[in-house]
Amino acid sequence: MLKGSLILYCFWFACGFILLVMDILPPWLEWANSVYLMLGGLTALLWTARMAGIRKSIRFLVLCGGLSFFSEWFGSHTGLWFGSYAYTGRFAPLVLGVPLAIPLAWCMILVIAKWFVRGQGTSAAIAAGGIAVLIDALLDPVAVQQQYWNWSTAGSFSFHGVPWTNFVCWWITASVIYALTMRWSLPESPSCHPTGTTAYPHRRTDWMFQAPLVLFLTLELLFLALGFSYGLWSAVILNAFFSFLLLAWRTRVSYLSKTTATHSRT
Repeated sequence: MLKGSLILYCFWFACGFILLVMDILPPWLEWANSVYLMLGGLTALLWTARMAGIRKSIRFLVLCGGLSFFSEWFGSHTGLWFGSYAYTGRFAPLVLGVPLAIPLAWCMILVIAKWFVRGQGTSAAIAAGGIAVLIDALLDPVAVQQQYWNWSTAGSFSFHGVPWTNFVCWWITASVIYALTMRWSLPESPSCHPTGTTAYPHRRTDWMFQAPLVLFLTLELLFLALGFSYGLWSAVILNAFFSFLLLAWRTRVSYLSKTTATHSRT
């Protein structure tokens, strides 16, 4: 199922990338944007089931989906979390004023963070929150330009019309969700899976293990291209720079782990 979901996601991404970047997406097809995020979330959940087991995947869906939905509902209705904002009809379908795709988008972002961080505990949760903010620092300004949601007041300290409180609350929310749901470690050497789970054994050559990386790269490519087209230069440059550093760090850590494992066997 993970393979089929990932292939469908990539196909949907490719079609959407062309339509959005070339600005030829017809109004009657705007629902496809929500489906794109839903497919990303579904792929993330299936990957979690493969790596950690079905029970942990269901727990992740319930907690991440529930907490993210509540935080978005509370924030958009009260203005006391994230900031004062409201979703528009362009991000339909909406449930209680919150797009149905939002909880699944949070699942996708937290799984991406898990792939990079790999660990569990407080420090891992804080790092995961930082990765979520890195993604949102580009995603949010682009979404505002596309009129998926609107900020009532950005305040004196804002980033492309997005208040600083949004990013602080994103960090806190993502860190809390990660701490509650990612209580399992993704090994640096994917030849072994966590003890006590029903996950399939996976290898570095198994491209299914890299599914979150595919989600990250496609998400980045899409929003970097859109940010470039909207002239969001500081958001594009900052996101591209720190994303490069993040990828370089993960590559180095994985390489060192692989080298250590090789030496230990010899």
